[in-house]
Amino acid sequence: MQDLNDLIPVDSGWELTYGSGITDDGKKIIGWGLINGQTHAFLLTLSPALMINNLINLVLNSNLPKGIENSLIVKLEHAEDSINAGDISGACDQLTAFINEVNAQAGKKLTLDQANQLISGANQIKTALGCQ
Repeated sequence: MQDLNDLIPVDSGWELTYGSGITDDGKKIIGWGLINGQTHAFLLTLSPALMINNLINLVLNSNLPKGIENSLIVKLEHAEDSINAGDISGACDQLTAFINEVNAQAGKKLTLDQANQLISGANQIKTALGCQ
């Protein structure tokens, strides 16, 4: 679960109150919210960079030892840097390295549920980027 308001700019004027659907790739969310005191439907489209930031927050909330936490976050930051530089292949490689490390920690420093959430998030980003 995540507060949808954390996914939009603070100064957007929106207060997202109800998410009613999400696409399989996790890139688009629909629901209801308030803007200017009135209820309206919304379509929230997540960018890969925002999806990476959400995944970083998930890592930070996983109560990992600092070394593992830092290693995972660095991989995600490098993926974001690659996206910003137009190097999609490099971003895909970093996300694959992230998934491999999460798999290595599954059932050890990460619960299986935490590992599955992190891997799912990384795979959604890879799908959004068109990684092979």
